[in-house]
Amino acid sequence: MLISLIQLIANPDKFHEKRVLVKGYVLLDFENRVLYLHEVDALNTITRNGVWLDLDSGSPVLARRDQFHRRYALVEGTFNARGHGHFDLFAGEIRNVGRFELVR
Repeated sequence: MLISLIQLIANPDKFHEKRVLVKGYVLLDFENRVLYLHEVDALNTITRNGVWLDLDSGSPVLARRDQFHRRYALVEGTFNARGHGHFDLFAGEIRNVGRFELVR
């Protein structure tokens, strides 16, 4: 079931260790793999309006980086409310990413 990224950020304990399906703006830089609420949040580095995407270097998502970077996407994975990504900056993290597709 699709949930709002706002719901996820506002109620992290409710979704901790659960599979989530969320939509947001994707950045896939070396040390900035994040799903933001909006493009404006990414442009202004409002990190608490984003969740870290825990993707290893062999991830199929990263292999298709050019397709997803700086675009809106639908992401499914396991939410970790205790993990906060690079330098502990983000509202949580999504691990075990499965579904990852552009929003049209």
